[in-house]
Amino acid sequence: MAGVESCDGVVSGAWAPRERIVGVRRDNVLQARAVLVREARELRALLTSVASDLTAPPLAEDPVSSDAARVLAHRLRDGEDSYFARWWQYTENLLATAADLAAAARRYGYSEDEITSSSGRGADHGQDGDAAPSSPGASVPE
Repeated sequence: MAGVESCDGVVSGAWAPRERIVGVRRDNVLQARAVLVREARELRALLTSVASDLTAPPLAEDPVSSDAARVLAHRLRDGEDSYFARWWQYTENLLATAADLAAAARRYGYSEDEITSSSGRGADHGQDGDAAPSSPGASVPE
């Protein structure tokens, strides 16, 4: 994933502040959207690549080891409130914000083609240009 980077008031990356107020203007709205879409895309690729590794086999053939392995997998990957699910939700939040920025870009007069091409990878998916997929394996807007 990209480190902290700046693009006219937009901060992204693994070490970005938890909350940041970003001033969006006509001259940076597409760039801000592209940063968020790219971060979501990269994080989802990482999450997808490590998902199968977020388990541990039982360390022995006793009931406690089996239960511990199951609980660990639930906490790391399978549970509704697992670390995996929390990070996936973060990518959904990034994409929802990117969708808001796409809407702002439309209000600034940018065309759908300009908005789509701003993230550097083909056509958007979804009616709003950035529909946030809600489950692992779902596609990320281009």
